[in-house]
Amino acid sequence: MPVIAAAERPGINEIALRLEVHTEPEAFAALGDEWDALVARCGGGLMYRHGFLRMWREHFAPGDTLRVLTQRSSDGLLTAALPLLLRRTSIYGVPVRELSAMANVHSGRFDLLAENPPEAARAFLGVLLQQADWDVLRLIDVPQGGAAEALLDAAGPAGLRSGRWASMDSPYIDLPASWSEIEQTLSSHFRANMRRRRRRLSEMGVVSTDLCDGSDHAVLSARLDEGLQLEAVGWKGRGGTAICQASDTLEFYTALARQAGCEGQLRLWFLRLDGQAIAFQFGLQDGARYLLLKPTYDEAHGAVAPGHLLMEKVVGDCIARGLQEFDFLGPGMRWKSDWSSRSRPHAWLYVFRGPRGRMVHGLKFRAAPMVRALLAGWKR
Repeated sequence: MPVIAAAERPGINEIALRLEVHTEPEAFAALGDEWDALVARCGGGLMYRHGFLRMWREHFAPGDTLRVLTQRSSDGLLTAALPLLLRRTSIYGVPVRELSAMANVHSGRFDLLAENPPEAARAFLGVLLQQADWDVLRLIDVPQGGAAEALLDAAGPAGLRSGRWASMDSPYIDLPASWSEIEQTLSSHFRANMRRRRRRLSEMGVVSTDLCDGSDHAVLSARLDEGLQLEAVGWKGRGGTAICQASDTLEFYTALARQAGCEGQLRLWFLRLDGQAIAFQFGLQDGARYLLLKPTYDEAHGAVAPGHLLMEKVVGDCIARGLQEFDFLGPGMRWKSDWSSRSRPHAWLYVFRGPRGRMVHGLKFRAAPMVRALLAGWKR
């Protein structure tokens, strides 16, 4: 198995650990089954699974150098993994060599996979300290309480500086056993608006909803294109952030839809008026959790809030099928707060090494906050 570093570290909880750093795509690909078994043991979600990460890298970072850290017990069981990429970038204008999470805005969240996070964090930082080709370790959108937080705890004793930057509060709904229980959590004003919108939409024509689960590839292709075209004609299209406006993003979501369809996880939902799509959700079912990756709606029908009306249908379907959570993914937004006041804090985690890393740490966590505070004071 190709590695650039390996170590035996007896004495950590009295177990000999084998540590490896994989740099070749073939070596990463070979980890698939045992990687997913580790995800299952750690209670991780779909975005942490090997297939998702491999697909993500193939579309968003095919040219970046792999730096995948793994830890095995003395009997060869995979007990921890941290998928990283080595790349050159800049922070506040300072060029740095960065070890970054295998993730971006399309990943939802990221975390260290570890049965024993403190042990894995110490071991992985020990291996990384043997390598002199990086200045900054950056992990994006780690959920509060995530295993990767152990890396910050281990950084100080290892002589490294670290920092945490709050990135987003991601809303979710704890799904009850019945729709009536959901209604009790919604404001009376919102419920009244929903009744009025349903009535107004029904007066405009024939209203229907349909679901594509991806089991028929021909149907999937047509429905996915329909949904993404609806997204492109709205504000995301005008802002240049629609999925179909970037080839790598389009190819990623197309591949993800096909794979999820084969595995029975895909949920492409549509709200239609006289057969015309006026709202769309690209969702995935991850066990007992529904993941909302991409929602959009026809702004020409904004007065009846078709996105909310489709949400009503999708949440009701999740409850009927016994799901336990509706995960909005991404940052909080006003429309999400109409449905839930609950959210998960996420943060970007940093570890810095060497003179350049110490300089960047000072800029990001000392100088930059001071400048922001001064600017805020002047505005007042």
